[in-house]
Amino acid sequence: NIYITSCTRSTNFPTSSGSHQPGWVSGYEGIVSSLSSDLSTLLWSTYVGGGGADAGYSIRVNETNKMVAVCGGTRSDDIGATLGTINYTRPGGTDGFVATFNKSTGALNAMTYIGTSSYDQAYILEIDNDNNIYVTGQTKGNYPVTPGVYSNTNANQFIHKLNSSLTTTDFSTVFGSGSSNNQVDISISAFLVDTCDNIYVAGWGGTTNNEGSTNNMPLTPSTAIQTSTDGSDFYFI
Repeated sequence: NIYITSCTRSTNFPTSSGSHQPGWVSGYEGIVSSLSSDLSTLLWSTYVGGGGADAGYSIRVNETNKMVAVCGGTRSDDIGATLGTINYTRPGGTDGFVATFNKSTGALNAMTYIGTSSYDQAYILEIDNDNNIYVTGQTKGNYPVTPGVYSNTNANQFIHKLNSSLTTTDFSTVFGSGSSNNQVDISISAFLVDTCDNIYVAGWGGTTNNEGSTNNMPLTPSTAIQTSTDGSDFYFI
């Protein structure tokens, strides 16, 4: 089957009985849908949103516990976060969110906000072999950094690992230049957690973006294949 997430302003986007949110609320809404492999049948579909702007950006399917996980961005106080998750209430500004759904019906398992009182966006997520959820994105706030992790002070890209029920943080950290002007460095374009739990992030920055650059991004000087930048390059960590 095929699973998609995106956003819509349509008040009549097709949804299904028993799914999380059958009706449109306001403005831009996130959507999550499941279709048959030949695209002939809509298996289930749901809005994800509230009174503010909302969008889904990334989706993964976990066959082990029959779960679909989605992350995105929101400005809604009423997106539908569930009690007991790490952020039941919206921290403020623009925030990320992570949600999990029943793979067969589209019913909501759990949903949490991700972020700080400033701008945050959760762009891509992954699921590891133990059903833990990893999410990466951008932040302009004081994103939490847990003890013992690699991090760069005042950096504006984050990585966050949660359990499958979204109730516990395993770790969270930030990476980047730590720019004093509080700008994000890169647009994150790819994210992977491999079978050995190694984490990979790729992105790009510079003049084609609205802000930020690849200047002063963290490097390993002895092993990096390229240690210089004109500020508009690809970046891999």
